[in-house]
Amino acid sequence: MGWAPGQDLALTVRDGILRLSSPIHSTQTRCGVTVVLDSRWRVLLPYGIRVHSGWELGIRLMVLAIPIEGVAAAVPVSRVVSAFLGGS
Repeated sequence: MGWAPGQDLALTVRDGILRLSSPIHSTQTRCGVTVVLDSRWRVLLPYGIRVHSGWELGIRLMVLAIPIEGVAAAVPVSRVVSAFLGGS
């Protein structure tokens, strides 16, 4: 991804999918929030985003990445399973 601990990342949420990108490469920086990649390569999701998305503590997320674009996305595993089983 080319990211480093301490780096600012742009975080946006759309249709229940969280998107992380470098603000330099992001076209959506203005409509998101800035988060920081910590020394353990983690991002703390702001409380308001978790509440708005319905994500409780301990939720399992599937993370997908496009390294060449410097973009990662996360979606709840339950949503992926539901899609495969024909749910909404």
